[in-house]
Amino acid sequence: MEKNYGYLYNISGWGEPYFAVNAAGHLCVKPRGSDTVPGDEIDVHSVIMEATRDPRSKAQFPMILRFPDVLKHRVDSLHAAFKGAIKGTGYKSRYQGVFPVKVNQNKAVVQDLVEFGKSESYGLEAGSKPELLIAMSCLTKAEPEAYLVCNGYKDADYIALALSARAMGLNAIIVLEMEEELDIVVEQSRRLGVEPVLGVRAKLLTKLPGHFGSTAGKHGKFGMLAEKIYEVAKNLKEKGKLHWLKLLHFHIGSMVPTTEIVYDAASEAAGIYCDLVNKHGATGMTTLDCGGGLGVDYDGTRSGSSDMSVAYGLEEYASSIVQAVRLKCGYNHGVPHPVLCTESGRAMVSHHSMIVLEALSAIPEPPDEEFTAEQLLSKILQDLTSKPPTMADGGCLRSHGADHARHGVEMYKLGKKLSRRAAGDAGTIYSYHMNLSIFSLVPDFWGIKQLFPMVPVSRLD
Repeated sequence: MEKNYGYLYNISGWGEPYFAVNAAGHLCVKPRGSDTVPGDEIDVHSVIMEATRDPRSKAQFPMILRFPDVLKHRVDSLHAAFKGAIKGTGYKSRYQGVFPVKVNQNKAVVQDLVEFGKSESYGLEAGSKPELLIAMSCLTKAEPEAYLVCNGYKDADYIALALSARAMGLNAIIVLEMEEELDIVVEQSRRLGVEPVLGVRAKLLTKLPGHFGSTAGKHGKFGMLAEKIYEVAKNLKEKGKLHWLKLLHFHIGSMVPTTEIVYDAASEAAGIYCDLVNKHGATGMTTLDCGGGLGVDYDGTRSGSSDMSVAYGLEEYASSIVQAVRLKCGYNHGVPHPVLCTESGRAMVSHHSMIVLEALSAIPEPPDEEFTAEQLLSKILQDLTSKPPTMADGGCLRSHGADHARHGVEMYKLGKKLSRRAAGDAGTIYSYHMNLSIFSLVPDFWGIKQLFPMVPVSRLD
């Protein structure tokens, strides 16, 4: 492709391998990622023009565009990554993932994911009764062995619904978050005459830094510490129901930044899994559910030190989990390798859709007549070579730091003025006004400082 201005928006960073700029200067989508052949790219600007061309069309802005082929490529890539890691390490079991419905409850999205992952028995995870109903409906078209992982708060109605899913022939697994939930499961199972399949959620000591790790670790809100899990196994054994226990689940948080943390968490959980099998008689265990955490590089830095980036790809993520579990099982007298499951959400769906906003007006910015570009550059160089603020005798460190901060802010303002002046000398600068009616995204931006990349769809040449 010809030289363009996509680099200004770091499209090759956060957009790789699905977004690029074509020869016309338009944002385009590569539906099969790096496997997309020339000519198969989707010109986003052309799609918008076609959708709004007919005056009778109901299309309006803000407009959501979905690219199901990207969704399929994400699902296929995830399975290919785990298959490669399993084959490369000699792992003796398989990968079978699920999509957490809470991440995107759009009917078409959930149905597409089930269809695209059908050959791999791809399933769904539900964390509430409404999500469970959605998952039950969609999984009737999946393979019978596809997992329906039932997480979240569980009252009698939720558990009864999960047991009804098993009665329908779905592979529903009720994951216990608290010891008290076992009594409800036993009672509802007796009342409905349906045997459950159970999992337990582990509260791991492995933590991740930043916002997304706030609910993990020893004092986390969800799951049980290892000793409590072993008590559940003992309780089940005393009731003659230990054969119900099939799955161990953990989730240390979204956006795990590095594969070192992925490895440590999987290794710690695999140790609990092996203890359940070797020391507590849970020989019917089959599955280790590694939860979510597979991140997305929203800021395009491929960094492990940012809440909005990760320092790995799908292959490294899969390899870390497979290797950690394989080694831990080997250290524990050859415990049979469990089926590996993950609950990857954002990593599956983030790239497949976008919100298109209309530029309602373009207002030219008044030129800055105060300084020429040469004068601004000279002032910046003068400030850079001048002596930085020094701490006077008896001055406090805080005041000295404030002086440095003010100096830095002034340098930033001068740099910004220079940039605007240089751009203004080359042509007119415009301020674009848009209708930002995207209130459903505001809680994410406000609550977790979610980053949403923004880029023009045209005039990038």
